[in-house]
Amino acid sequence: MRPGFSSGLAWFDQSSWSDWPAGVAARLRQQPRCAVARYVAGCRCFDANRPAIAVRHLMIANHADAQLESAALLVFAGLAWISDPTRTLLETLAATWIEYRRMPFDRTPRERELLDHIAARVPLEAYAANANAAVFRRIPILRLRETVRIA
Repeated sequence: MRPGFSSGLAWFDQSSWSDWPAGVAARLRQQPRCAVARYVAGCRCFDANRPAIAVRHLMIANHADAQLESAALLVFAGLAWISDPTRTLLETLAATWIEYRRMPFDRTPRERELLDHIAARVPLEAYAANANAAVFRRIPILRLRETVRIA
């Protein structure tokens, strides 16, 4: 396991999703390349309608740990969404996913572990979404989850 990943998960277990940005900011001051904190920060920035900053955090998360493949997917989708903000995040993410040949995510051990940790803290609702939308239901962006739930 990559150094820092376990401590990042431990940090996440001890913090609250609602404590952001204070908890994430403190973690990033201590560990600026913490992939877990960067991933959480990126997702929360999407929720706050700050896609450019989300992209920055997720780029760092993916560079710090390449197993976080959804971070790379979210970077590409975020850049596309910035270019065309008239589309929803879900529409942009789905188009990006197809454009990149259905880029896999949630298949590497560390990414599954991170998404499982997040799902335990930010429970998934029951989704009756279309097949494309259902692919993204584990990505912890609350505004995306709400769109997927409705789709």
